[in-house]
Amino acid sequence: MKRVIIITGILAWAGGMATMLAAPSCDVECIPNEDTPSVILNVSPAYGTRWDPKAHPVDVTFQIHSPRDPKMSYEDDRRPMETLREPVTVQHAQCVNDECTTWTLGADRPGRYEITATVCGQEFKGWADVVTGEDGCHAETSFTDLEIDATSCEGVPLQPPDPGPMCDAVPRPSVHVYVARQVQDMLIGVDVDRVWFEHDGRKGEASCVDADGGICDTWLAGRELEGEIELHTEYCDKEFTQTVTVERGEDGCHVDTVYAWLAVDTLNCLTSDGTPTPPPPPPNEAHPR
Repeated sequence: MKRVIIITGILAWAGGMATMLAAPSCDVECIPNEDTPSVILNVSPAYGTRWDPKAHPVDVTFQIHSPRDPKMSYEDDRRPMETLREPVTVQHAQCVNDECTTWTLGADRPGRYEITATVCGQEFKGWADVVTGEDGCHAETSFTDLEIDATSCEGVPLQPPDPGPMCDAVPRPSVHVYVARQVQDMLIGVDVDRVWFEHDGRKGEASCVDADGGICDTWLAGRELEGEIELHTEYCDKEFTQTVTVERGEDGCHVDTVYAWLAVDTLNCLTSDGTPTPPPPPPNEAHPR
């Protein structure tokens, strides 16, 4: 009985091995994806410089080296060219936009990419590490930036043009209007119902600035309007006009507010002309005994 069991076990083991060897492999066959770039490179001018890719096109080449040792940091693994293993064939990158500032390098191939961008005879180097994805088949695309300095190109300024001041968005009034009448060497504010203005053939209403005592003698006419502005108001059934010129400020952002005196008079008024008179005398002087 024991011999039968031993022989049967041996036969079962041999049959299992034969079945396993004859069964097809379950490993997934990796087919390279030529449509997936290994590296997508963006080329841009270095900080503080200008570069016109149309006038001074850039050429991008690359070499694929063995992958970086995962135990080493990126900085420590900057191996010299002579220590890098093959292949080191120089290949040309593919431009993918009109200005050729975006390029694709390789297709579904892991490795360490040594990138060279050439503009006006000057070379700029960069690196990109491309690793295999979690599926174990395809490379994960690496997105890389490379800055170039095109100041060596003919006609390229050393610095970009001054973009000008940083302007705030708060509009400035064009004219600050003070409606007043002159009495001797003094200006006395006059409360008026309305101030309007004309600019480039268009009319607009000025806005009253709140003042003490509810007197509306100070107005703001227009906002960010340049050139001649004609101010108008009515007082004592008579229209008064004053023309001012508003210019843009030195910073180029806003207008320089003009402070204008819109003079009125009381010639047509039924009330007193407002000429100052001395105060009444004290009672003992007004009625002497």
